[in-house]
Amino acid sequence: MSILIAEDNTMNQQLIRHLMKHWQLDYTLVNNGAEAVAALKEKEYSLVLMDIQLPGKDGFELLREIRRSPFGTLRVIAL
Repeated sequence: MSILIAEDNTMNQQLIRHLMKHWQLDYTLVNNGAEAVAALKEKEYSLVLMDIQLPGKDGFELLREIRRSPFGTLRVIAL
């Protein structure tokens, strides 16, 4: 399982890194919606965890873009 995580808060990012390492999960952590879209084009993910209040392209815009794309059936959990 590979997880894409979109989170802009530095404190939350540190916690996410700690948890993902502890749980030994394959993950990519990005800072905003634009980086998430770029990451989705580079690699196949099993799941996206995303903050709704991202800078630039917020979580709602990101979700709409994901649903219109070739990876539109990807599981997304908005936090």
